[in-house]
Amino acid sequence: IPAPTRCQSCSGMGGPPGASFYPFAPDDAAPFAFPIAMDDGQRLWNAILDRPFSRSLRQIYADWLEEHGDPRAELIRLQDRAVPRDPWREVELLRSHEAQWLGSIAQHAQDWTFRHGLLTRVTVEAERFLAHGDEWTRRPGLLGVVLTKARDHVNALAACPWLERIPFLWLDQNDLE
Repeated sequence: IPAPTRCQSCSGMGGPPGASFYPFAPDDAAPFAFPIAMDDGQRLWNAILDRPFSRSLRQIYADWLEEHGDPRAELIRLQDRAVPRDPWREVELLRSHEAQWLGSIAQHAQDWTFRHGLLTRVTVEAERFLAHGDEWTRRPGLLGVVLTKARDHVNALAACPWLERIPFLWLDQNDLE
């Protein structure tokens, strides 16, 4: 079964084209004392935004998702290698649920990547992000954005409050000086 259209999740790419950095380390740098109640998905997501490298937080979030019948739990465990790797199942989950997990992002993004079960990278034009980013960053799931065609929108992006809601932003595909 081929990988989903436009999604680079199963292609083995580690981040934006040409990037040598990818926003996940294989293991947590330090243990995490988790003080948050397991019934609050938004607070769990906020904890992940604060510590996006934390494998333990992703696994706790997967537990919460599973308790609430969300199939993203299985994708997190598969891609985070908490269960034996099954690339066919990953593709099946993405084909079945990718449109729902992306929401309106799918209509505007040039491409996207699910890694460790989370939407780690979306490539989108700056103008579209400014128009829709508030909605996209309010719902759990989005960790990083690659903005293209940002040169004419630098001032608006600098004042954009929802950029604070995502831990990773790439502007390297722009001619900014």
